[in-house]
Amino acid sequence: MITIIYLVPILRPRVHAKYNITNATTLRASFGRGWRTANIIAENAAFLASSRSLVLSNVQTNKAYGFRPDDAWNYGLSLQQDFTIDYRSGSFSVDYFFTDFANQAVMDWDFNTQQINFFGLTGKSFSHSVQAQVDYQLARRLDLRLAYRWLDVQTDYLNGRLQRPMVPRDRAFINLAYKTKSNWAFDWTLNRIGVQRLPDMASNPIIHQLPPNSEPYYLMNAQVTKDIGTQWSVYVGGENLNNFTVNDPIVAASAPFGPHFDSAMVWGPVFGTIVYAGFRYRVK
Repeated sequence: MITIIYLVPILRPRVHAKYNITNATTLRASFGRGWRTANIIAENAAFLASSRSLVLSNVQTNKAYGFRPDDAWNYGLSLQQDFTIDYRSGSFSVDYFFTDFANQAVMDWDFNTQQINFFGLTGKSFSHSVQAQVDYQLARRLDLRLAYRWLDVQTDYLNGRLQRPMVPRDRAFINLAYKTKSNWAFDWTLNRIGVQRLPDMASNPIIHQLPPNSEPYYLMNAQVTKDIGTQWSVYVGGENLNNFTVNDPIVAASAPFGPHFDSAMVWGPVFGTIVYAGFRYRVK
């Protein structure tokens, strides 16, 4: 028996362009195509900790899990403006990225609350992302960073076009960093995570249903670091200092072997404030 292997070339063009409008203004653009083989189980392992059954639809032979590789076109545009205010430097940037999927292995949480459906994309799937960021030195050795990102991620699921579940519609970020002459470093961060669409669970009993959307929430982190010499550092810090947690994060937690149990619907932190301490040693 003679086996003939056909090698089919896959074109994956990629273009990056940069234009310095002025010495302080830079415009960048990008364009390209990306391919990847989706490992649907490893990449979505959360659903395994639920009572949902796995369903594969629209599969093909001789493909990974029966699905063709993900195929997407990516477009990006970025503008950066450097500035100086009161003799202190700063920068402002705004980015826009668009991803358009020609093919995708789609995970559908909404079609059936007792199933997790994977299928090859038959319609549209796309993502719009806009981010703005400001960096500025408020005072000597005191740096400020502000950032905001808006996301619009939609896919044609088995029940129609919907926002991608568990993806925040927007995020906001503020960071203050200060370092003294005596090598003390202070870092404080506040994150705002916006509304997320939650999978449709209307067919569940009312007690095991979720609202259509999550609530926005904040996460506050801080850390103090002291450098000792050139090789040692000690630090102490805290995460989720505002102690926000999701109430009843697991659906049907009292019946882990029942048909409605689902621990994959966690849209926010389940642990409260965490305090940590440690040290670093730099090997020369």
